[in-house]
Amino acid sequence: MPLTQFLTGMGIGTILGWISWLFVIFKIDPETSGIVGIIFFYASLFIAAAGTASLLGFWSRAYFFKNKVLFSHLAIALRQGIWFAIVMVAALLLQAADLFRFWNMIVMALLFGAMEMFFLSREKYIAE
Repeated sequence: MPLTQFLTGMGIGTILGWISWLFVIFKIDPETSGIVGIIFFYASLFIAAAGTASLLGFWSRAYFFKNKVLFSHLAIALRQGIWFAIVMVAALLLQAADLFRFWNMIVMALLFGAMEMFFLSREKYIAE
């Protein structure tokens, strides 16, 4: 699949994610819809945030690291976008349960930072 086709599909999916999230915000009442409305809220927010962060990460990597092949940026940007969306949705879930604390986010950031360092070091090891 060509890179432009993938990025176009990802952009369309991200836009649809934001549209569905806005639909959930304005049209679904969480008190009457129950758990289904809450799942739709978090799922659509996750899709929208992961797509947005991945696209922004790819474009920034392509801009700052011009000497690399563009496809090499794609996997890293997608993974980091998913990490960002997981942290964001987890923070909102903790806030909804009144369990959000500053140290929770520090622990989560350290955990995801360690996992990202593992993946980055593994990719460098495989490339050599």
